[in-house]
Amino acid sequence: FDFIEKPLSIEKLVASAEKALSASTKRAGKDVALLLKNNCSAYRDTFLALDVEVNRNQILFLNGEVGTEKEELAKYMHHKKHKEGDNFVTSQLNLLVSGQQENESITSGLIKIIGTLEGGTIYLSGYSELIPKYQTQTRNFLQNLSLGQGIKFVVGVNSNTKNKSLEQHKELGAIFSDSAFINLPPIRQCLQDIPELLKSVIDYFGITEGLAPRRFSLAAQNILTKYAWPGNLKQLKNMVHATLLRPGKEIVNIEEIEETLTLQGPSGDLLVQKDILSMTMVEAKEQFEKAFLSRQLELVGGKVTELARRVDMERTNLYRKLSSLNIDYKKKQ
Repeated sequence: FDFIEKPLSIEKLVASAEKALSASTKRAGKDVALLLKNNCSAYRDTFLALDVEVNRNQILFLNGEVGTEKEELAKYMHHKKHKEGDNFVTSQLNLLVSGQQENESITSGLIKIIGTLEGGTIYLSGYSELIPKYQTQTRNFLQNLSLGQGIKFVVGVNSNTKNKSLEQHKELGAIFSDSAFINLPPIRQCLQDIPELLKSVIDYFGITEGLAPRRFSLAAQNILTKYAWPGNLKQLKNMVHATLLRPGKEIVNIEEIEETLTLQGPSGDLLVQKDILSMTMVEAKEQFEKAFLSRQLELVGGKVTELARRVDMERTNLYRKLSSLNIDYKKKQ
């Protein structure tokens, strides 16, 4: 910032203060984790726990559903301790495995990553997607790791994967008794905060991408405070981003919200796969029906009666269709 010479100039002092405040605001606005810290009441205790762990010399496991932005929370911790951004490294363990030769272990890849850092943070994702063999290798490596080199390890664990992460979480807790575990709340635990969270995400994209703001109607906000958000903050960000990219009206209404959520899905994926043109008509029709009904079921909170009304199908036929498409509607109700 500017060097202020004596005698002090009030105008120069005010200008420098405004410049510093603007730069600070922009930095904060680019921090995804602060969207949760400043706008999601359910995360109050989570951030207190994260702040405690910043200077602790132990492995940290972040346990949460898909879309809880674990990597961004790891970056939040990193930036509280380190000014530099270039000593934060992320590695996707399941992709690391795919690059290994048959006779190599996953640990060789991790050792190479550690060798690139003199200090900082390494965030590991994809642990939940590893087969048991590689999970064991990763656990053994972390368990025997010397943490005296100024490197903080943060491991993301998905709590809604096929390999029963709740049991996995207990298993990890037993093995890493001197490590820390933080459970990340889904944003459906702070539905009352969704209107403020929407405003902050709009500001975030204004700062990071220069997108013009739009306003969500009260009716649209009301719908979103009742939505289950299976994709958590990532899904909310994707939904807001999609609406800001659309030119036209200033107000985002219910119809636009429902269309966006139906087309995007929890992880931001499209309603149908990109390779749909390579399918037969029967295959494409089945994929569309499954994706369409799954998304609609999410929008109505798993209520089949409401789903029948929305898609204009007789309930008995709808139940048969859901079963034939292997859509687990009982779990959603």
